[in-house]
Amino acid sequence: MTLDAAELPTVSGHPDLAYLRGALARAGRAFDATELDHAPLSGGRTGAGVLRLAVGDRSFVVKVLERDRWMDVAMGEPERGEVKLWLSGATRDLPAPLSCPTVDVAYHPERGEHWMLMDDVASGIRPRGAFDENDTRTLFRAMARLHARYWGRDAELARLPLAALGGLTQISAETALFLSGQKHGSPPWVPRVLDGFGVLREFLPIFLNTLEPRDADFYLELCAQRSTWLTRLDQMPRTFVHGDLRRANIALLPDRISLFDWEIATRGPAAIDVAWHSYLQFWAYPVDDGRGPCDRRPLVDDYLDHLESELGQRIDRAQFDVALELCFLKVLVEIGCLLIDPLTSKHDQDDVLRVKARCSEAFALARRSYDSHVR
Repeated sequence: MTLDAAELPTVSGHPDLAYLRGALARAGRAFDATELDHAPLSGGRTGAGVLRLAVGDRSFVVKVLERDRWMDVAMGEPERGEVKLWLSGATRDLPAPLSCPTVDVAYHPERGEHWMLMDDVASGIRPRGAFDENDTRTLFRAMARLHARYWGRDAELARLPLAALGGLTQISAETALFLSGQKHGSPPWVPRVLDGFGVLREFLPIFLNTLEPRDADFYLELCAQRSTWLTRLDQMPRTFVHGDLRRANIALLPDRISLFDWEIATRGPAAIDVAWHSYLQFWAYPVDDGRGPCDRRPLVDDYLDHLESELGQRIDRAQFDVALELCFLKVLVEIGCLLIDPLTSKHDQDDVLRVKARCSEAFALARRSYDSHVR
């Protein structure tokens, strides 16, 4: 069932017991608790306010999405986002074992906020360093089912409220060009991005200073000339892409894989999800298994095996590899600065040398991809 935004229930006040009771009633869930504990959730890198509501041994999460948030303004696409996506039914009809924990969406007219009530799936979120290759393999096999469902179905994809392929790229690229002093006439939303997305504000200057001058120049070239490689990427087969498969957005539960934070879901090559997750998992925050980021090809091959099985046909794997290499450029522009995360807190010279080596390795790969497919 697809709901129109005008049909959203309205709420007032604060996320209290009455709100929770009403939201669960709309979802058809029995609820008889009389006491409620609530606490803000912090420590993540989301731009939204998040609150945990606990009733006895059950707990839920409320995500508060403000109107005209920096991301919506910067992307210039008001008819997209995870609320719209939930209303469309797309995230309520994911192929098993995937699921979305959202239970209810309501609108607070006085504050101009959307409130998303979700099941608390924190028990399935792996701690940093504990999400290993087996977990990635499990995730990729599940994503293959989602990607296969929408593979090449451009008309169906066009009806979904998904972000443009280069939306997030534009945000990161324009912000980097502004912070580096390369571009003084940046869009007016850049200061809002810096206020709302503290990671870019804090990490990008350190990132640019850590890179070798040649690599810093190449990074800024990727930002400034992004249309050259984005155009090539946009020619690849499209599907429904989550866009932010970081560890903290994935709950591996006994009976399902719960994915949340669909805020930058897009229509684009499936390689986006593979590259994004792989970059975070094996480049920026590598697992301690004695293997480097370039040793993970078997995970990609396993994903492709399952994708072809779900599609019932073979795909052009050489074309997928080109898309994957171009997606590495995309990810590097968008979240490349996360490589220097160890240098944003207490660190020593060994940390500096290790981060510099990882940056050099990443940029050597990016330059090979660019030279092969763009120049």
